[in-house]
Amino acid sequence: MSIPLKTYDLASVFLIIGGYRIGGYGEEGGIELEFATDRGEMVVGADGQATFSRTNNNLMFCNITVLETSVSYRDLAALYALQAVQTPVEAVDFLLQDDVNGDEVSDQYATFMQVPAPSKGRSAGERVFRLAL
Repeated sequence: MSIPLKTYDLASVFLIIGGYRIGGYGEEGGIELEFATDRGEMVVGADGQATFSRTNNNLMFCNITVLETSVSYRDLAALYALQAVQTPVEAVDFLLQDDVNGDEVSDQYATFMQVPAPSKGRSAGERVFRLAL
């Protein structure tokens, strides 16, 4: 009896930010999502009864690692530069889809929180952009 082979390919993950298809990921990174806080907190009263309180905080952060030589680095830097001079800041659309495992994250108010400072070395470096969703 054989076991079916599973295949994963980061190139098949669909990420669009502000109308740009993002690719050119770094060797050690790609797309990392994390919630800003736990989904709730537990409080235990003096009598030992526990109560779970939802935080109702759906804020997520997304770290995107791209090679500095990629087209996506230029596109993400341009989107950041546009947001940096806006008052008020206009958020950009964000869509991530992975058809292999069904992951989907979307937001219409993505905001750049951090952009990489330039650094130069012997070989092409990686740059990490951080967005709030």
